[in-house]
Amino acid sequence: MSNVRPQANRQSPASGYEVADLVHIQKYGRPLWISLAPSRFWPTAVAKLLGTSKFVRGVATTCFNVLASRLALEYMPTRGADQTTFGQQATFARDAVDRHMRILDGVDQDAVLRISSPSEPVLAVAASLVMMPTPIEARRDQHVPLQSAVNRYGSMLETLKTMCLVSADVDILRGMRGELLTRLLLMTAWDAVKLRDPTFATTEDLALKAQHLLQPVRLENILEALVTLDPPASAKVRDRISQICARVAAQDASAWVHYTHFDVLNVEVREISSQYLWYCWKRGVAIQMAHPQHGIDGIIPVFVGNLSSHLSTSDNGGHHDESVAISSMTYIAWEAKNKSRHNIKLAHDPKHAGPLLKDDENADQPSLTRRGLLTILADIGASDTPPAVKTIHRTDALQIWLQGFGLSYPCLDTLQIRQAVTELRAAVESRTDFDVYNRISDPMDLDAPARLDSGGGDEQETEGETVDTMDVSLSSD
Repeated sequence: MSNVRPQANRQSPASGYEVADLVHIQKYGRPLWISLAPSRFWPTAVAKLLGTSKFVRGVATTCFNVLASRLALEYMPTRGADQTTFGQQATFARDAVDRHMRILDGVDQDAVLRISSPSEPVLAVAASLVMMPTPIEARRDQHVPLQSAVNRYGSMLETLKTMCLVSADVDILRGMRGELLTRLLLMTAWDAVKLRDPTFATTEDLALKAQHLLQPVRLENILEALVTLDPPASAKVRDRISQICARVAAQDASAWVHYTHFDVLNVEVREISSQYLWYCWKRGVAIQMAHPQHGIDGIIPVFVGNLSSHLSTSDNGGHHDESVAISSMTYIAWEAKNKSRHNIKLAHDPKHAGPLLKDDENADQPSLTRRGLLTILADIGASDTPPAVKTIHRTDALQIWLQGFGLSYPCLDTLQIRQAVTELRAAVESRTDFDVYNRISDPMDLDAPARLDSGGGDEQETEGETVDTMDVSLSSD
């Protein structure tokens, strides 16, 4: 995550519904977005992301950069490659910056470009529009030989697998495989909820599709896209959500998530503030925690309330009071495991419920939850077993345990990409650990969104930090 710090109260939607308005979302990121005419805003944003006005299937650079805008992927070229491969890598990196709106983080002593994909909501929505095209755009797509995907979404995942994860003998996703796959699965859950709307699926209006993509979603709908629980487990989850909704003053309160993309936190934390969660929620970003973080791998901010309720006020001096919105924030956590054994003891650790939610010093009431509302355990590498729900030890939080791959994630069937994701998962899992600096002679590859050391995330715990809105920030404000 970038060291650029957000300016307090800079973007202040008056209600939860306003986070879907163009006038709100265009304030994040590059000054370019504010300068664009509303009538051509989304076609221009898509063209800026693609480097052209038309998407072409099977192009590695395009597919990588579209997915990177949502999954926070970084590109890390291989070291020690031959001259031809080095040239291909350099071209790939330069094109990513020059034509696809990536960020150049630096140039190392070997003249290798380091590029990243920090949070930029407009590009995340533009990427979503590319991945889920209008009916006319979909009919114009040209099939890629040897691909079995039935739509553009699946084709892009196949391209990522075959052209960006080309080496089965080398792994530079070491320690991050499950995290990358889980971010992908959470993204597909969001997309599947959107695609179920008949208007979104059939309209040719990009502005209407974008507004729909930006609208918050009930937490229950995301969970249903991820897992089908038996009636007792489902009732337990509903009760937990209802208990939290009853703590807010708003009538007809629900738990709402709003994440069009992911970004990466660069510090381990022991506490997180409601103010920071509100900033992430209105920006539409979910957070991948730093790799050493103990207990969880990421969080998705949750707003508890009524989207039509008034959330902020402003005085004559232009100062915005967002205390109502801030006091309505909590989060769900997620943890990824990619080992063949079942992780039966994780619910015994309170840190599996996520970092402590810091009380707002200016609020009359304590934070909605002590830790997270619930934790999704994606036990991807385990054998297929029916999902389970249990209470995390010494907390009120629940753990929703998704064991294996085949019995969960109905979102993949909604998007018609189960085969593509299954093959991508197999390609990632087949890769063996290798030098983190990627000193190999194979072609270009992609790195997970962190530079890893030899340590693991679950073996040791450090002191950590408190994350407040002014402590750690998202990029490009």
